[in-house]
Amino acid sequence: GTQVVLSNSGSFESLAYQTGRDYIVEIVPRATTPARAVGATTAMGATTSSTSTRAYSGRPVTFNFQDVPVRTVLQL
Repeated sequence: GTQVVLSNSGSFESLAYQTGRDYIVEIVPRATTPARAVGATTAMGATTSSTSTRAYSGRPVTFNFQDVPVRTVLQL
């Protein structure tokens, strides 16, 4: 077999996936939190203000849709 070792320093995000015979690894610098426009509506319907500094405190969620019927996925 073949082994590939990638080492980096700093804050990076990576994504690896396989398409056919190709194995793709994407490495990009970790983005800073994007600024929201004052008065913009969030996904929860709340309005942001310039004085709010709330950050998401939940856990990340991952969905795996491999080998799942399309109808089942669309019901989410």
